[in-house]
Amino acid sequence: MRTFFLALKRLLRSVSFPLFCFLIFAAALGSAFLGDADRMAPAGICSLDDSALSRSIVERLTAEGFLLYDTEADLRKAAARGEIDAGVILPDGFGQASLHGNSDGAAVFLEAEDAFVPTLYRNQASAAIFAEKAPYLTASALESAGAEIPREEVFSEYRRMMEGGALFSFESVWRGEFPTGEEGSLSYILGVLSVLLFAGIFVGVVRFSSPKDTEPVRRIGAGRAFLTLTLPGLFWETAGFFLSALAAGAVAALLGRPLLLSLAGPAFVYLLLSAGLSALLQTVLRRTEWAYGFLFVTVLLSLLLLPLWADAALLFPVLGKLRPALPTYWLWLCLSHPWPALAAAVLLLAAGCAALVYELKRRALKD
Repeated sequence: MRTFFLALKRLLRSVSFPLFCFLIFAAALGSAFLGDADRMAPAGICSLDDSALSRSIVERLTAEGFLLYDTEADLRKAAARGEIDAGVILPDGFGQASLHGNSDGAAVFLEAEDAFVPTLYRNQASAAIFAEKAPYLTASALESAGAEIPREEVFSEYRRMMEGGALFSFESVWRGEFPTGEEGSLSYILGVLSVLLFAGIFVGVVRFSSPKDTEPVRRIGAGRAFLTLTLPGLFWETAGFFLSALAAGAVAALLGRPLLLSLAGPAFVYLLLSAGLSALLQTVLRRTEWAYGFLFVTVLLSLLLLPLWADAALLFPVLGKLRPALPTYWLWLCLSHPWPALAAAVLLLAAGCAALVYELKRRALKD
């Protein structure tokens, strides 16, 4: 225990370790809220027409998330300020014009200057107008054909079919069981944790393999130096980085974002994998510049290939096959395959520790 206590004191006296722990805490906490910035601005609707058709269209679109504005001026101001992405205006006489074949240009569709997906809202509004017009057109067609079916019965049948999904329906399915409204933050959280946790552990292992840290090997032997110096330092670095991410998750949960905290298990397994790989790589990356060059390339490829903003593997399927070779992508694998990842972490960590003992001895003898 004394060796572990002394290792912790050495780490806390350094500048880099506390600062990196704070960086992980701040970046992870911030990433839990980044999904809010990706949310689409809503659309708005304003009806100046008092027809039954207009009222049913407004009711449908507001139920689908459109914001209701009392006046056209209010809707236009909201679009100009960027509060809404698009807007629909049903002018006076819209219902009568639509039902008498004069629907072209009957409704006004506004787009904000920096609209993100105006076409999506335009199609949604068009579908709502069509869905509400359909029973009126059907009733008129039946009357013209001489059928003695009351309009109320036609409307009732349409409502029954719509509510039962007999006409058409859509179902949105999210992969996973994360809290509603946070799905947009998941890729950012995984990206931040994958890069920072791997970089922190990798730099720590490189530092433990430096000439300064390998010098005691010549006096006390590689095995004892590893157990009393390297292993305690690696333990506290792993614990410090994990606790920093865990603290960020706890704070985010208190602020209504529990998704980050739910990733604690995969993050811990990922840290073990990163530690084992970093130790194993010291037998290959024997010069400091090689090690930091590898880290630079890994981080650069992570920003380009990881599914952070968009999944490039959808356009280039070969990336989906090559990406598991990228160490920072292993966090995604820990999330989707936790138990195989844990088994691989234990084996890789054991192999990495054995390789690190050998490398410490080799470097001490070389020096």
